[in-house]
Amino acid sequence: MAKKEKVYLNRQMLSRSSRAAFKNGAEIALENNGYILIEKDGWLIKEYTDGEIEKVEPIMDDVSKDDLIID
Repeated sequence: MAKKEKVYLNRQMLSRSSRAAFKNGAEIALENNGYILIEKDGWLIKEYTDGEIEKVEPIMDDVSKDDLIID
């Protein structure tokens, strides 16, 4: 039996796949719910299908974005 070649994910592959998956999920959520929740400039934002934007609440700055490291 032949050995299977291992496939490794690098940062670029992981980033590209994640970005595509989140974009697809956001489109589905927007279609189903009529809005999506996003973070922008320290605020939780509700963005509706018609383009209307509503600031929901400020986001607590407890966690630094630099704390997440993907190798």
